[in-house]
Amino acid sequence: MRNQHRPDYWTFVRLLPKPAYAHLAVEDLVTDHAQAAYCLRCETCIPFRKGQNGVKKHMVKFHMDHLATYASEKEKKREAEVTLTSAYSKRDPQSASKVVAVSPQQQSHVNELLALWIAGSLRPLSTVGDKGFSALIRYLTSDLGGIEVKLPSRTQVRADITQQAAELRASLKSKLAKECGYYSVTTDIWTSRTARSFLALTVHYLTCEFQLCNWTLEVEHFPGRHSGAAIAEGLSSLLKRWGLDLANCTKLLRDGASNGVLAGNLLGIEHMSCIAHSLHLVLAGLLIKKRPTPSDPSAAGVSHAGTASVMIVNQDLIRTQQLEEDTGRATTTQAANAWFEEPMESEAIPSQRERAWCELGDFLQTWLQLEERSAMGEVRDIVQRFRTIAVYFHKSPKAWNRLAEIQIERQARRPLRPITDCPTRWNSARDMLARMMELEVATAHFFTYLATDPGKKEFKDTPSLSRPAPADWFTARCLVALLDPIAATTEVLSGEKYPTLSVAFPCLRAIRATLAREDLFAQEAVLTGPQIYRESVLERMHAVRRILLNLFDRRFAELPDELLWVSLLDPRLTDMSTLSPDETIHAKNCFIAAVIEIAGEQQPSSFPAVEELQDKSPVPKRAKMNVKAAVFGKRATRKSSWQADTDSRERSMRVRCEAEVHRYLACAELASVEVDPLDWWQRHAAIFPTLAQLARKWLACVATSVPSERAFSTAGNTVTAQRSSLETDLVRDVVFIHENFVSS
Repeated sequence: MRNQHRPDYWTFVRLLPKPAYAHLAVEDLVTDHAQAAYCLRCETCIPFRKGQNGVKKHMVKFHMDHLATYASEKEKKREAEVTLTSAYSKRDPQSASKVVAVSPQQQSHVNELLALWIAGSLRPLSTVGDKGFSALIRYLTSDLGGIEVKLPSRTQVRADITQQAAELRASLKSKLAKECGYYSVTTDIWTSRTARSFLALTVHYLTCEFQLCNWTLEVEHFPGRHSGAAIAEGLSSLLKRWGLDLANCTKLLRDGASNGVLAGNLLGIEHMSCIAHSLHLVLAGLLIKKRPTPSDPSAAGVSHAGTASVMIVNQDLIRTQQLEEDTGRATTTQAANAWFEEPMESEAIPSQRERAWCELGDFLQTWLQLEERSAMGEVRDIVQRFRTIAVYFHKSPKAWNRLAEIQIERQARRPLRPITDCPTRWNSARDMLARMMELEVATAHFFTYLATDPGKKEFKDTPSLSRPAPADWFTARCLVALLDPIAATTEVLSGEKYPTLSVAFPCLRAIRATLAREDLFAQEAVLTGPQIYRESVLERMHAVRRILLNLFDRRFAELPDELLWVSLLDPRLTDMSTLSPDETIHAKNCFIAAVIEIAGEQQPSSFPAVEELQDKSPVPKRAKMNVKAAVFGKRATRKSSWQADTDSRERSMRVRCEAEVHRYLACAELASVEVDPLDWWQRHAAIFPTLAQLARKWLACVATSVPSERAFSTAGNTVTAQRSSLETDLVRDVVFIHENFVSS
């Protein structure tokens, strides 16, 4: 029925039409067509005739409480509408005259907060000139607050960001001077889309209260040749600028490039390759395919035993040679791929992708035999088929819409979007394959639809996609089963809010144990059943597993000794279950030696240093000893009193340190695997004072250079395609503010 008068009554009552008018649409019914009224509250029919009815009497008698509630809610709504209307209405001249200008100090504080907000949220400086933003600020200040606040210009915001960054740097430098003893640093080099290079430096340390601190000190413009000497000079300059003593640097984390190794050697500090980067070199050869070029023999269908490319390309996949973006995305080559409408924005510039491909190619070329490259290539080709499908759905709105409809209609679930991968991160390929496993049913329905007449008509401009065979799906499932444990371990090592270097060696042993498992694919084989392709796929995957195990052993053959015993500083890992008996003995000996060394550093000797007593005469020491023996006889071999005291002190220190180590190991046996090692040390620092200093030195070390890469991610979000001409100093300031005083 049409709306009635007195909505307070008719909100709870509806009219029922006479049977003769039941066929009419609701909007065509009028009061004359009503047979009776129906109460929605008590489900009772009320007599009704036009001009005379019992609706009011019924509501007042039986539902007065509902009427009162309705009236109250209606009044609240009216008051809210009046308030909103008055807020948006123009102020009269009298109220306009009451606007008060803020003081210069208040205006300055507003400018500072605005600068921090713009830098911290990575917004463009042009925000202050945006009409909508200006209108919002004017309404909040003048119209509602009765105060006059002026928005600064872009130039003023730029100056305020510089000033705020300088003040925050000074504050952080003072904080480092007070809190930072031993520290570790990570570094990396990033190139922006405008081919400008930046050097990153992050610092990690523990305070006296065992609070873990992580700071992004610099993402600074780094022009010129990236030689080892240049990198060493740049890092030395940055550390000196921040007042960090190189002697207190426990570990430098870098990538595996030779210039990084040379830089660490020139600095004279302990350094190691990023574990995540090393794992990428081991695993990426199985997952990442290099973009073929016209000069690539594999692209032309030529294979030479002596010059075979590490990146073997399947001829069925040459049509996807545009897949050069670091996310596995395609470029705009319209002739080959009409279904690609726009190029997707890359996360890494081509030089970074080429560097990753070249480094990976050199590594595999060095360590893999030709037949092993062939086995790796077969699996890579299968991964490439899934990559092509994922990129297609990612780039074609029409295909994605169809895939989403299939998931909604056939599987009754929220649509899952395919994931594309990145050639600089192997785990992104694992994520891509895992998502394709979830989309297996939907993908099968999509290919079935492509074979129908409507599908051919809808996707007539689509290049022929290669439908994955059952053996391909089985291979992908086995590959995900192989990569899942490694991905989980890598995620643990990539953290920076908890100790990671102490768990590095156990994690690496866990990865090796996964690669050594002969039954790794047993569950997938059982789920697949007795298919004709099962044994051949299993044989290939076990061959690949053995290849990865070989690459892993070669890549991690020479680990720093401290990785073996640093785990003992984590109370959860003192049982050393991942070590062999010989490794256990060696680790304990190194551990005790490290404790004695740091105890000696904390207890300065009152005796003169040996170097001070040594004669700088060019006469050989042996000749001097012979003369001394001839003159003084047996007395020449006696130790001086201070030397005897020194030996006694060293023996006493060793006994004390060994006793503290034994007490610590006994106490740590009671620690749960759920305990936070930093909380544990905070509670036990007074009980084990020497070991606490060693723990403070090493538990702050990170196992990867991921913190520097995260800083570069922020830099990449700053230097976008729309803001590619930003000054390098502004990029440095914005990243510093965002990383240290916003995201943290």
